[in-house]
Amino acid sequence: MKKTLTPLIFAFLVLGFGLLSAVPAPGQFEDLGSGARPAGLGNAFLALADDGNTVFYNPAGMANLEIPELVSSYSRLYLGLTDNSNISVSSAGFVLPVDSIVILGLGWLDFNLLDYYQENTFSVSLAREIFGGLSAGVRANYLLKKYGHDTYTEIDPLFSEKGYSKSGVGFDFGLSYRFDKYGAVSLLGQNLNQPDMGLKDEDLLPWIVRLGIAYEFPILTVAADGSYRAGKILSSIGVEKWWFSHMLALRAGIGLGSDQDRDIAAGTSVRVSVIEFDYAFVYPLSGLKKLDGTHRVSLNVAFGKKERIEERGYFTSQEYEEEMNRLKTAAEEEKAKLEEENAKKMEETEKKAAESVKQTEELKSEVEQEKDKVTALEKENAQLKAEIRPRGHAERKFPASYTVKPGDTLQSIAQEFYGNSQLWNKIFQYNQDKIKRGLPVPGTTIIIP
Repeated sequence: MKKTLTPLIFAFLVLGFGLLSAVPAPGQFEDLGSGARPAGLGNAFLALADDGNTVFYNPAGMANLEIPELVSSYSRLYLGLTDNSNISVSSAGFVLPVDSIVILGLGWLDFNLLDYYQENTFSVSLAREIFGGLSAGVRANYLLKKYGHDTYTEIDPLFSEKGYSKSGVGFDFGLSYRFDKYGAVSLLGQNLNQPDMGLKDEDLLPWIVRLGIAYEFPILTVAADGSYRAGKILSSIGVEKWWFSHMLALRAGIGLGSDQDRDIAAGTSVRVSVIEFDYAFVYPLSGLKKLDGTHRVSLNVAFGKKERIEERGYFTSQEYEEEMNRLKTAAEEEKAKLEEENAKKMEETEKKAAESVKQTEELKSEVEQEKDKVTALEKENAQLKAEIRPRGHAERKFPASYTVKPGDTLQSIAQEFYGNSQLWNKIFQYNQDKIKRGLPVPGTTIIIP
């Protein structure tokens, strides 16, 4: 029953997000998102929170991460503005599991309008799982905005009196609940202390409340976010599909608003080992016209292997243990099967070895017989040599030495020792260094082999 209701409840909540309408009015420290992957989902990433980008979206989502991750991104916003404005957003974040309980996150976000205006956010986050799939996270943000020095600001007494920058500290708190291995809901409160970021008059950053839900269906992942800020509501929906064991992904998203503000997004990812490259394109359907859209690129690095039992989904501690036991049983069965196969192969090998031993013994016997034949032939050869030796030729022991006399030749020495002048080559082979122009050198001692 639970498996049947979960997708229905999810579909109902996504529909509810889609009916929300209104894009927040422009203001300072607007949440423009970070990372190309969330951007490709229409920034519907609050509950999905399965990589390092969650450090910018929901600190509670960091509890889903098991290995250190580094994320970075760069965006060019609203390309094609008629005033040639160069608006960019850069970010970098790092998530570090300190131990099995606490997760630490660091983030930096920079919004830059050439040399005219800049906003920097430096954040430190902590997260941990509380119980049963429920996680909590807190984030402290150091906020700094700066105005550039130009003709207009230099003549404005406000800047000469108050300076060109303002800083403050804001706090966020988030919750994330994974209701099964494939789905999660998240809640985030931002600017809970409403930091004052006004140069002259008080200018409090408004509270922001965000709600998100995500579910990983067998065919694709669907995520939806809704936010409330200063009476304005924004909703976004995104879908994502991975292929080839999480090596290639495509995604799309849409942002909806009651002020008839709309935008669409699309993106892709390529993962090579522990490195992931993301790209996203966002195009406004209303409001600003004739633009080339917003482009965002990201580079993410995971310092280790993401241990997912399945290509999609997450496991509670109990389910993880059950899955590990199942895999252990399967491994033992496979081991038993391999051992049986190895035993059969060993039996066949031993049989072949016995046959080889038998063949070897037969070959040894044949070799011994051949040796006996060779010995007999050697005896016959010796007898023949003795018979052809000239009469009166004295028996000599070899090897022997001989001192060369004037007039000696290799043939005469061979005749003297072997009784056969044709065997001179044997003497030559052993005494080449004592032979000059084919004759042995008188006075030298040579070896008679």
